[in-house]
Amino acid sequence: MAAAAWRRHAYSAAVDTYGDLDGAAEAASMLTHALADTTADGYKWQWRRFARYCEEEGVSALPAAPTTAVCYLGTVLRSGNVSPGSLQNYLSAINTRHASFGLPRPALGHLVHSARTGFARLFSADEGALPETRRPLPAPVMWRIFTVALNEPDFSGRVRWAALIAAFLVTRRTGEVLDLELGDVTVRPDGGVHSQVGFHKGAERRSRLERLTFDMHPARGGQYDPPLLVIRRLLADLHAARAPPSLILLAPPGMRRSPNSDDMKSWLQAALRRLGISAPSGVKWCSYSAAAAEPRL
Repeated sequence: MAAAAWRRHAYSAAVDTYGDLDGAAEAASMLTHALADTTADGYKWQWRRFARYCEEEGVSALPAAPTTAVCYLGTVLRSGNVSPGSLQNYLSAINTRHASFGLPRPALGHLVHSARTGFARLFSADEGALPETRRPLPAPVMWRIFTVALNEPDFSGRVRWAALIAAFLVTRRTGEVLDLELGDVTVRPDGGVHSQVGFHKGAERRSRLERLTFDMHPARGGQYDPPLLVIRRLLADLHAARAPPSLILLAPPGMRRSPNSDDMKSWLQAALRRLGISAPSGVKWCSYSAAAAEPRL
């Protein structure tokens, strides 16, 4: 709903910008659909925050001056809960809105770059150290996850385990795995699993539009393969229950949407607590750690 609201507002503004030129309505539609729903949701929230700041300070939000963007970052720094690695989310919303109106992007250039460097230095000084480093899960940790997942008696738990394992087997963007529907996934004659992603990030920027396909290959020589067994067991459970092809494959019962990176992070942390495992000092394991895990043993 948030993405749809953002697009309606942006569409109306774009039509006003292009006036009565032939093709203006179609141009506005193309421009407002250049962002994925999740990106549009984030930009809507971030832009509203920036626009509210500008209104309170009595300065222009569109067009905005680079100095306005830097002072806005000052309020973000003051909040104390935004890491340097997340700053681009705040700046991209400002730049994208300006670019959509054919205006120069204010959150670029030397001034903003210097502010970001200072932001990182001040943030680290306040924390007393540089931020923890995001690292892949070690292979032995993933193997323990496989083993526990294979013996999970609770169906909802099996779905959450399967999400972590699918991200590991596919090793692509987490969202491409979490959006899979039951009808997108089939078991191959050799016991492997074939998947296709109907829509995926970046596809629209390619000259040839096509679905993304990937395969989860079975272990060589028929060796014991718990990761693939977890996925195949989930598929068998859902087909036995006559689940519709449109069912989100990795959404636990009761979830009416595709899982997201925050869900993956919480499931991973719950799995690690269950196993009694924690990351080494200075390292953090997050939603992408499973997808970037070391190659399986």
